[in-house]
Amino acid sequence: MSARSPAFSLGLQVFLSGPRGLFHRAAYAPFGWSIAAIALASVLITTFGTLRALPRLHRVAPAKGSLARRFVRDMAELFGNRSFVILFLTVLLLFTGAGAASTLALHAAKFFWKLPAPMILAMALAVPVGLLCGVPISIFVSNRFEKRSVVIASLVILTAYNAIMPVLKIIGALPEGQALWALLIGLQFMAGAVTAAAGIGFQSMMADAADEHECLFGTRREGLYFAGLNFAGKAASGLGALFAGIGLDLIGFPTNLAAKAEPGLAIAAPTLTGLGLVIGPGVAAIYVISTLIFLRYRLDRPAYAKIQETLAARRRAVA
Repeated sequence: MSARSPAFSLGLQVFLSGPRGLFHRAAYAPFGWSIAAIALASVLITTFGTLRALPRLHRVAPAKGSLARRFVRDMAELFGNRSFVILFLTVLLLFTGAGAASTLALHAAKFFWKLPAPMILAMALAVPVGLLCGVPISIFVSNRFEKRSVVIASLVILTAYNAIMPVLKIIGALPEGQALWALLIGLQFMAGAVTAAAGIGFQSMMADAADEHECLFGTRREGLYFAGLNFAGKAASGLGALFAGIGLDLIGFPTNLAAKAEPGLAIAAPTLTGLGLVIGPGVAAIYVISTLIFLRYRLDRPAYAKIQETLAARRRAVA
């Protein structure tokens, strides 16, 4: 499960709560329209709710030159900052893995873990609850440790969780029934809290990198920095879905289940093993690469303090 868990919860509780459950094909269209309406309302609320922050933003000089020339110049500056490149690639790969895990979440819950509908709902709800609880935890640890260390620890935990649990299930080392359900729900809560810590860390480090950019190039580019971060997340979600689809094809997972299958459909054991390897070590391998790239990030507190001193001196000189 992932940030899409609230959507899963709405689907399972309202649109897919009938006797056919996830196989109720006609329910997906109104479900999709409802999610679209919620997304639109969320965007409007956040957009208008942050307008009052505009006066606090840094003032920048008016843009000069043609749009095409400015774009090329800005991109060259952006990817000339090593810190930005590392953060961009890390988030791109991290969200690729998260996108694949999210796409396969229902496949895994229903067919690999063989959870009943109430437990699928409980797992879906555990993630946003973990995210909310992870915010104060993130603030607490970030005040005591380097942001880099907090994010590395978060990435290691997420990687281990994804790599180990499905393998333990495949080799029969996990309990069955309610003990397994409680374990999975608890781990989903933990994953949500860890994801919150990593997400807040990435956002904060991107702000640090934007200050570093001003120190290096003499220009403010917060908009480009956070646009790059969000672009990496959105693009990676699509890449993750592509990875998930390729994985399902490689293991021969049945298609069009809602049209031709009953809720009691049995999936061949080798196919379920393959599904476990895709959602487990397959996703974890992407996280490992993401972590290895992030280990090259070097903008710590002493380095950032020097950047702040340099910028403060420049602004005093201008004033």
